[in-house]
Amino acid sequence: MTPADYHRLAARTRIPDQTRTEALSNGGLKLSGEAAEVLETMFSDVPATRADKIAELGDVCWYIALIADTLGADADHLWRNYDPIAVFTWYNAAIRLSVAAGNTSEAIGKHLHHRKDKALVLPPLSRTIAAVHACADVLTVPIEDVWAANVAKLKARWPDGFQVSHGGQS
Repeated sequence: MTPADYHRLAARTRIPDQTRTEALSNGGLKLSGEAAEVLETMFSDVPATRADKIAELGDVCWYIALIADTLGADADHLWRNYDPIAVFTWYNAAIRLSVAAGNTSEAIGKHLHHRKDKALVLPPLSRTIAAVHACADVLTVPIEDVWAANVAKLKARWPDGFQVSHGGQS
């Protein structure tokens, strides 16, 4: 699966008819929340399984896709052109992801407030993608498998695409 394929499949479960501002606001806030859920896998009373971590990482990918697509960014370019970060533990990777996602969310807020072009958001989004890759590397799972697991989860939850009456997102 290519990044563009993943973004296309993830788009099936977006909230229909959101404005650009709504999509970016929702995407930025939820990206931070999902990254925090990745970090929470370290502190749960019940140890998170590898599959749990992959599922949480997939949710982060979903919001990255929403943000990137809303900005009109090229998915293939974003997911293939980032500066890798070296991490050696799940904890370190999850921390890096949480920080990067928070920075992306902050950049989206500045972008929306100042009406700047997407150039303000793309660097922190790229660092978030690098952190997602680092998390996948620690789990020894290809990013394509993370995407596939996320798409399977979304298809199971919303076989006909997102329906407002079903509530919630990824």
